[in-house]
Amino acid sequence: MLYPLSYRRSAADPRLGHRPGAENSSRAESSRGSCDDLCMSIPTLPAPSDPAVIWIERTGTSTFRGRNSRGATVEIAPITHDGAFTAGELLKVALAGCAGLTTDSPLARRLGDEFPLTITVAGIKDQEADRYPALTEELIVDLSGLEPEERERLITVVNRAIDAHCTVGRTLAAGVSVELRVVDPK
Repeated sequence: MLYPLSYRRSAADPRLGHRPGAENSSRAESSRGSCDDLCMSIPTLPAPSDPAVIWIERTGTSTFRGRNSRGATVEIAPITHDGAFTAGELLKVALAGCAGLTTDSPLARRLGDEFPLTITVAGIKDQEADRYPALTEELIVDLSGLEPEERERLITVVNRAIDAHCTVGRTLAAGVSVELRVVDPK
């Protein structure tokens, strides 16, 4: 039997979504591999050197590749493009990923290193306000091997860990101010 651990987070600030440092990019490539009608030639700009900065590069009409300084990439596009995440989906992935990273150690201590875990995040976009007014996150993990009091204690530990240490969830719950700067690289 699966016992979902769940709690609710609400985004308090409608300005969520922008990332400082967006003014940087480098040569774009088509997200489909070889150049097609969406492939564009964009001048090469230096990548950010600050490890706290991530950036996106335009790869075609409404398509982007997100990057970090460690070499990871993610494709970003509207929902009409297969093989890519929307920006809203990435917000949800970040929330789920943060909860997973935050709860992995306490869950492993009680369930063993090889426990299965799925974390879902759902939320309907308010089209008029162009934001997610609420997100629901569920941690789905098999706790059937625990006694009822052990299960309740673990659920408490998991919720406390997320509330205290999940940076993404804490940022969304508190709201965040976002400064947009448009920078000409010349």
